[in-house]
Amino acid sequence: MADNKDNPTPDAPTTATPASAPARRRWPRRVLISLVVLVALLAGAFWLLGRESTLQQLVQRISNASGGQVSVTGVSGSLYHRMHIDRLVYRSKDSVITADNIDINWSPLQYFSEGLSISELHVAALTVRSLGPSEPAKMPASLAAPFRLSLSDARLDKLTLSSATGSDVIERLRFKLYGDKSSWHLEDASAQTAFGNVKADLTIGADKPFALQGKASLAQAKAAPAGGAASAGGNAQLSLEAGGNLALITLKAQGGANGASGNANLALAPFDPIILRALDLNARDLDPAGFDPGWPQAKFSLKLSAAIAPDQKNSPANSPCKTRTRRRHWTSKACPCKPSAASWQAR
Repeated sequence: MADNKDNPTPDAPTTATPASAPARRRWPRRVLISLVVLVALLAGAFWLLGRESTLQQLVQRISNASGGQVSVTGVSGSLYHRMHIDRLVYRSKDSVITADNIDINWSPLQYFSEGLSISELHVAALTVRSLGPSEPAKMPASLAAPFRLSLSDARLDKLTLSSATGSDVIERLRFKLYGDKSSWHLEDASAQTAFGNVKADLTIGADKPFALQGKASLAQAKAAPAGGAASAGGNAQLSLEAGGNLALITLKAQGGANGASGNANLALAPFDPIILRALDLNARDLDPAGFDPGWPQAKFSLKLSAAIAPDQKNSPANSPCKTRTRRRHWTSKACPCKPSAASWQAR
């Protein structure tokens, strides 16, 4: 008994419940609630951005921020798919550009995988009106796109280029356009012009000196008489190949019309005061009456070559271009060519 008193039996240990247990059981619930709220906010933002009123407000903000340069009316549709604009006007100090009835079909959700992808762009009419002499063109610093751009189907029903001297109209313009930070590609371009039907493809680099490669063709059929078919001799054909770069473009042309044919090689410097650098032209079986019935009938060939230095000055002293016929010889004082061979051989 004494031993039991001296050595009391120890009490059984008690298990204490941690205070953090309730908190640990609550954190999945909090995360779930946060996810539900986030999804609801995203769904609400998605719905809000897809409203037509949101598109109209966004376009109006862009117009207001332009300081009067951009004016947009008749906006409808959604940011996510199809949009329509009745009229868009852009004003600069030397021109006014007006576009009527614009339809755009695109998918902004493809931006993260394919860049800006526009499946359809249709403009009923585009008018470019010149307000006066424009500044000389300058070589751009870069043509690199900030993101990938894909325009799968672009259609322009009517393009009008207007100035104080008159206007030119191009109809049924169609093309595809692709661009990124390295290059631009114009594919399957076609149009109807006053000179005939044009087709073209072009690739141009985005960095200086902007290497380019392309081809184009022009086809024109003479109007057929009433009740008859167009004559084969009245069809005009022209094919063109382009190379070089924007600093110096090289062109190879070959064509024929009204029984005449010819080929030419040109070198053009579009950003120099005098654009033409070199010309080598060979034409055969030319008949003026074949181009205009009021002109006299003749049959002759023409050979012309010219070379112009970048610093060549346009003055009579530096203009020894000559054209020869069997009967007379004359010198043009307006031609800024270096000494070259130019002959007109009449038959």
